[in-house]
Amino acid sequence: MTTPQGMSDQSAVETPPEQTPNEILAEQGFIYRAITRLLGWLMFLGFMILTIGTLTFISLALYKGILWLWPGGEL
Repeated sequence: MTTPQGMSDQSAVETPPEQTPNEILAEQGFIYRAITRLLGWLMFLGFMILTIGTLTFISLALYKGILWLWPGGEL
């Protein structure tokens, strides 16, 4: 079985040029980048607040004893 010459030639298939991450970001809109940056910062700050709160809670529980956590417990 014979095939056309165009099908066997790999140079005929064009591949789009690869884009760098900076070029991809340049194509996206300003609002999209601002929202994603804001969301990233909010997630980071939320994580830090939860971490600090958890460490504070654990340190108070170890310092004052676990009884202050329960209703009617002594301070």
